[in-house]
Amino acid sequence: MKEDHRINGQMLLCLACVDFSDYFQLIYILQSLNPEQTVVIRTDVPYSDATVSSVTSVWQAADWYEREAHDLFGVGFDGHPDLSPLLL
Repeated sequence: MKEDHRINGQMLLCLACVDFSDYFQLIYILQSLNPEQTVVIRTDVPYSDATVSSVTSVWQAADWYEREAHDLFGVGFDGHPDLSPLLL
């Protein structure tokens, strides 16, 4: 996504986690400057296996967003450099 010239998702603006009744939903909001566009990616994460791959190696801004989702919702991020508690 970051290197695809059609999308060019240079910046991660936000990563949010939503808790639905039987799964989490992760929402990634990416911004491109050239061409100017916003891309929203949503992925469902089941409670039974609440782990996804970290995107910190692609977008460093994901660091604290992933730590927050881990801290508040218990979502695991494989490959994250430091999932120590951020808030609690």
